[in-house]
Amino acid sequence: MPPIPLSRAELVKTVKAYDKAGHNKARAALALGIGHNAMHNRLRRAREAGLQVRPGSGHKDGGAKRLPEMSLEDRVRYKTLESKNRELARLLAEADAKAAQADKFRALSAELHENPQAPPRWTVRVPAGKDAPGVPVLMLSDWHIGETVDSAQVHGANEFNAAVADRRVKSVIDRVLHLAFHHVKTPEYPGIVVILGGDFVSGWLHEELFRTDWCAPPTAANWCVSRLHAALLRLAEAFGKVHAVCVPGNHGRLTKKPMAKGGATSCFDHAIYEALSDRLRDDARITWQIPASGDALFQVAGTRFLAMHGHELGVKGGDGLIGALGPIMRGAIKTGRAERSLGRDFDVLLLGHFHQSIWQPHSGLVVNGTLKGFDEYSRMQRYSFAPPTQSLFFVHPRFGPNLPFNVFCDEPAAREQVKFVAVA
Repeated sequence: MPPIPLSRAELVKTVKAYDKAGHNKARAALALGIGHNAMHNRLRRAREAGLQVRPGSGHKDGGAKRLPEMSLEDRVRYKTLESKNRELARLLAEADAKAAQADKFRALSAELHENPQAPPRWTVRVPAGKDAPGVPVLMLSDWHIGETVDSAQVHGANEFNAAVADRRVKSVIDRVLHLAFHHVKTPEYPGIVVILGGDFVSGWLHEELFRTDWCAPPTAANWCVSRLHAALLRLAEAFGKVHAVCVPGNHGRLTKKPMAKGGATSCFDHAIYEALSDRLRDDARITWQIPASGDALFQVAGTRFLAMHGHELGVKGGDGLIGALGPIMRGAIKTGRAERSLGRDFDVLLLGHFHQSIWQPHSGLVVNGTLKGFDEYSRMQRYSFAPPTQSLFFVHPRFGPNLPFNVFCDEPAAREQVKFVAVA
């Protein structure tokens, strides 16, 4: 920063104060209310201007040290002024820097306004075309039919019982049809893939479920068969073809601990799939994939998927900031390595189980939500609230998985409406 110019009168005043202080720079600086460095610079400029400046008594001029010659009060005042001078110099430097930055911004703004570039044509023209969005994939899982969620125990955030479950299942199918045929430009589809991802019944794995469920697991399984039957028929009527990919969850198992041998077929989920495929065996529009291994490998429009419930990932734990995403990604990597060793490479892993919607297809992962929604266990574990959803997306032959939709199971709460946008 260049020095502040001083008039000859100010330089003369400085020399007089210096002479009056007995040629002691410290005392002269104190009398003028400036710092020692400023005093030194003024005397130097006075010499350069031709004024007579006698040698001082300070230690730099060959005399005794100046600070011990001052009284304690003068020394405190001197140090205080010196500190204030440094602070003022710092503030002045900051102000100069901000002013320089403001000048640069004004110059840039002037450049943008004075030399505008015309927008490229693609920003002002909507391209024509009839490209369909691809093959729709609907994920249905984690219904937990039979379980009761008491609204009072979750601060009114959710409620789940037989009536709510019935309404949500119908709402999901209605909204899937609305999204697929009214929210895309060219709703032309070769069919729809439906992932039945397990945990359709609550099961009695825990004592609290045994005590509070609104029905027993066999009744819940029968309930699921009837609703899934109706859902698949509606989807077949709308899309022409349905391919049902069926994998079991962990809540419907018949044993206290998961079984490696026969575990995928000895559960309520598998019984539901077998009953459904038997009821609809004469409907050529609906095809079935019910593997005994508990996971299903299939291809849609060039993208290879592996569907499994998610409890088989072989990982545990979570993070307070990112929730289950960390363990899920570790499990996805572990699963990919294991499947690759068997010659079963896949591009995207499809999961349920975690009761949260995650859309990371380019990282190889899509996770479905839950029909049941936020429950007492979620509240106790301090999980963040998420509305009950199921997942719908499309698989394009060139772009792969795209256009994800959270299919909300409930009507959204009333919100303030504006025509376009409002500044908050």
